[in-house]
Formats: sequence, C-alpha cells, structure tokens
Amino acid sequence: FRQQNYTNAEIQFRRIYQNTNWPVSELTYEAKMQEGRAAFARQGFNNAQELFTQILNAQPPYPGLVADAFFAYGDCLMMQASISTNAFARYEEASTAYRTITRNFPTNAVTPKAWGSLGNCLLQLAQQDPVFYTTEATNAYQQVLNHPLAIVQDRSQAEIGIALALKKRAESLPSLSDRTLLLEKALYHFHRVLYGNNLHAGEVAHPFWLKKAGLESAQTAETLQNWDAALGTYSRLRELLPQLAPDLDRRIARARAAKTGETRPAQ
Repeated sequence: FRQQNYTNAEIQFRRIYQNTNWPVSELTYEAKMQEGRAAFARQGFNNAQELFTQILNAQPPYPGLVADAFFAYGDCLMMQASISTNAFARYEEASTAYRTITRNFPTNAVTPKAWGSLGNCLLQLAQQDPVFYTTEATNAYQQVLNHPLAIVQDRSQAEIGIALALKKRAESLPSLSDRTLLLEKALYHFHRVLYGNNLHAGEVAHPFWLKKAGLESAQTAETLQNWDAALGTYSRLRELLPQLAPDLDRRIARARAAKTGETRPAQ
C-alpha cells in the first residue's frame, strides 16, 4: 500500500480476512477496511464502496472501526458525485453517512472530520437553495471549530469552509451592502487561518490550508477593491511560502497597479 501498488495490496488484505484458519476478529474487519482503502486509492470507488458497505451491514462490535467505515463510505459517495450525472443524490447519501457518525460516535476522533465533510456536502447541496450556505453549511463547519478532538487541519478547513459559504451566499444577494458585509465576514475567517489565529498551543499551520486561505483571501479583497488587504495578504503568503514568489510577485504588481488606478483586475 505504501508503495502505491494498490491492486496487489487489495489481494494481500483480502487474503487476511478470507483465511478460514483464523477466527473472525477485529483484524478481519480492519483487513477489509484496508482493502477498501486500497481500492479507493486506485479510484475503484464502486469496489471500495461495496467493501465498506459489507462492514456496515455486518454490524461488527467495534465502534471505532464502524465510524471509520461510515466515513470512508461517505468519501466514496463524494468522489462519485464529482463524476455523476445525479450528483445531488450522491451528496445527499454522503451527508447521511457523515451525519450518522456525528450522531452515533460523537467522541470519536473521526467525528470532527465527519462534520467538515458534511459541511462540504451541504456546500454543494446549497446550490439548490442559497440560504443553506449561511445556515446548514456554516453550522456544520462551526461544529468542527467547537469539537475538542479537531486538529489544526480540521479547523483550518472548517474556517475556510465557512468563508466560502459566506462568499457563495453573497453572490445570490441583490444588495451591494449585504454582499459587502458577507464578503468582509469571509475575509475574517480566511485571515484566522492565514495569520494563525486558529492555532492552539504548540500547533503549526498546515501549508496547504495557508495557501488556500491566502489566495482566497486575496481574491475576496480584490472583489471588495480593498487593495491594501490584498497586498498584505500576498506579502504574507510570500513570506510563508517563498516557493510561490514568482506567481505572488505578479499578483502584487497587479494589485499595486489597481490601487494606483492604472488598471483593474478581471472579475
């Protein structure tokens, strides 16, 4: 599995739980979980979903493993939604799986991740009703921020999720002042990640979420024509992620030109 030889990994994991000389135990289901994860990793989502379903149908007496199976099952549905002609139905199914975790396994380590993934589902489903952006989706992300087992990656994703939901809701509002208010709230959440205000003692920010928060924050600031905020964000990103310097220098030059009235970035 670590060598990314996923097909062979599936075979080896299958041999473990199909060995009739060994009694059925937690290891049996762990092996099936790993086979499913290997199938998922090679993008065999139907195969992975079937394996996770088998575990859930068996109702093994191992709560942590069952929670992991629900989470993996939801992830399969999310991936299938991205290529499905009936995406909303897939997102609905996935949201049910994640909600099951939050209800039945509230103290499990995977639960804050389930809340975050539920937020991602609801962010997609809110396309049918934009009000859900600032009700259902943001509420799910808020649960991550409140959960004592959420790690920095979980909380960073949730902060950015709240900000993206606010931006999406803003797009549907006719009033400029209302749109501006929500975009400024989105900036607040992006900045919490970018400037480390969401970190607990001893934690270090994750580079992926720093980059995501920074680029989204700068784009939002540009939409608001707040060029000082945009320039500050790009400068912060350049300091934290020097490997992005060439691209960020171009963005900084564009924002400076817009600030002086020479040009405006494309919306």
